[in-house]
Amino acid sequence: MSVEAMSPRMNNTRENRSVQVFGGGANTEHFGSALKGLQEIRPVELFEVRDIDPARVPHDVLYRLDEYEGRERADRALGTEAISAYLSLIPQMHVDAIKQHLRRVGKGLLGFVVVPKPAVRTISEMREVDDAIAEAEAERKANGIDADTDPLYVHEHYVVKGAWKAMREKLGEVMDVLGRLESAVVTIEEARTVEGEGRVAAFEGGALEDLGPHVISIGLDVEQAFYASKRYKNVGNATLSLERYKYADSVLPSEIETGFIVHGTTTIIDEQATIPERMHYELPFRWQGGKGLDDKKCVRLDFVDPDTSERNTVVVDLQRNSLTIPEAVEHLFEQTQFTDNGYGEVVKSGLNGDTPEGSFQDWDTARKVVKITEHIRRQDEVSPKVYARNGAVSLDALRNVNR
Repeated sequence: MSVEAMSPRMNNTRENRSVQVFGGGANTEHFGSALKGLQEIRPVELFEVRDIDPARVPHDVLYRLDEYEGRERADRALGTEAISAYLSLIPQMHVDAIKQHLRRVGKGLLGFVVVPKPAVRTISEMREVDDAIAEAEAERKANGIDADTDPLYVHEHYVVKGAWKAMREKLGEVMDVLGRLESAVVTIEEARTVEGEGRVAAFEGGALEDLGPHVISIGLDVEQAFYASKRYKNVGNATLSLERYKYADSVLPSEIETGFIVHGTTTIIDEQATIPERMHYELPFRWQGGKGLDDKKCVRLDFVDPDTSERNTVVVDLQRNSLTIPEAVEHLFEQTQFTDNGYGEVVKSGLNGDTPEGSFQDWDTARKVVKITEHIRRQDEVSPKVYARNGAVSLDALRNVNR
């Protein structure tokens, strides 16, 4: 009989149950460093975290899932009741781990599961998880478990960084004040290489799989803002094309990219336009990201007022966690500098079960990201363009060279 089968259904108060973090490598070390700021989290059972001040962690139980002893201890931990489980694993381990923990959700041993992006890598894996979610929900219902959370969420930390979180909540109103959104560029470029970070295994699917979910998720937030605007609506019908790049000294296979640029356009309607030919316009956008490049993480949004032709730019700096906004929209924001980097208070609140829907990406949105990523991947069958890392290199510069 399994540990789960012997364990009682969840009946403790939430305060007495744990948040469990299961890890298998470098991802856990990253999460562990971030967890230093989460000392108020309720009793935590951590697996494989090296860089934590034990005085700040209620339970110093640290084991790897990729070692025999760690798996044995993890199996025993799976018999305990928990608010949530954070699976800090490499993408190749996600589907099996998600399915395992969703069975705990169905039995009432666990409130919900959180997994970092990319939750899954393909539409086929997504459907496996869909089935596991449906089974967990059906079993919860059959067991009479009254759940107030979804079974599965995705930790997409860029969309809950303080600066972007503030902007996405007000972007529809920003559009109504500043006018037509003329271009939107999301950039996540990092100077560190895949090899330098020790992330060769995690980069098996390339930069689009690893960094694509970040820029696509932000892009979906921009799309969502049109629903909040009183004047502008997104018709959709987006077209997408892909360019792939690779630095010359990478050890990754030749077909795996270390950087990418997604070019897109979508049709926008100005519902207050008085001249018919100005009612529709094409909005160009770019989503780009990669390793071994400039350190640049930002969202740039360019606007033009259709009545006065005044131009304005909004910049969300995802590194400095700050907003640069024109005076006309300053009244919409209480602050322009933020501290939560997507791993702080927002994660603490989410894992404790207080605000999982506001702290993490819901599965429906994560499914869209998977589908868009797979669609984008099919747009380019040629090998990545190779470049030398001589000094600072940006994707914008590479794009201009290859025009």
